[in-house]
Amino acid sequence: MTVKELCDNTGMNDKTVYRKIKRLINTDLAGHVTRNKGDGYILDEYAVDILASDNIKLKAACYERDNLKKALERSVSFGKEQERQLCLALRQEKEKEQECDKLTKEIWTLSSDNRNLKVQIQNLRDDKDVLRRQSEEMTSLYNALLEDLKRGKSEYEEFMTQQLDITKYMKEKCDRTEVKMMEATARNDALEKETAEKQREIDRLTAMLDAIPDKYKKKYIPQYMKI
Repeated sequence: MTVKELCDNTGMNDKTVYRKIKRLINTDLAGHVTRNKGDGYILDEYAVDILASDNIKLKAACYERDNLKKALERSVSFGKEQERQLCLALRQEKEKEQECDKLTKEIWTLSSDNRNLKVQIQNLRDDKDVLRRQSEEMTSLYNALLEDLKRGKSEYEEFMTQQLDITKYMKEKCDRTEVKMMEATARNDALEKETAEKQREIDRLTAMLDAIPDKYKKKYIPQYMKI
C-alpha cells in the first residue's frame, strides 16, 4: 500500500505519516517500508497497522502476527523438508527393491553359469583322459624311436670310427708322399744346379774353342782333322 492510499483510507495527514515513517523507519518499520519513486513509499500490512494507530496493543498484535507468520513459514518449510525426506526414503526403498531384483537375476545367472561350469569341468576331465592315453601312446612311440636312435647312433659311431681310421691312414700317406716329393724336389734342384754348372762349363769351353784359329783346330783337334 502507498502512503497516499493509506491517507485516503484512514483520513490521516500525509505529512504526519511521512514524519512517522522517518522516525520509525530504522526501528519498528525496519524491513516493512520500501522506497518508490512515484509514490514515495510502499508499505506492507505491518507498516500500515503501525502507522494507522499508536495503540501499543495493536503493535503487539502486529508483532505477534508476524511471529505467527514466521512460525507458520517455518512449519511449512519443515513440512516440505519432511515431505522431501519421505520422497527420498521412498526412492531409496524403490532403488533397494530394484537392486534386490538385480541381485536375484544375478544369482539365477550365477546358478546357470555354475551348471555350465560343471558340464565344462566334466568335458575337461574327459579330454584329460583322452590326452593321458595319447600321452602314453606318444611315450611308447618316443621310447621306440629312442631305441632306434641309440642303434643308429652306435652304427654312426662305428662308421665315424672307420672314417677316422681311413682319414688318419690317408693323412699319413699324404705326409709320406709330401716327404718324398720334397726329397725329389731337392734332388731335382741339385740336378738342375749341376746341369746349369755343366752348361756354363760347356759354354766356356765352346767360347774358348771358337777363339782358336781354324788351322790349329784341323791340326790339333780330332773332329776338325777329319773335315
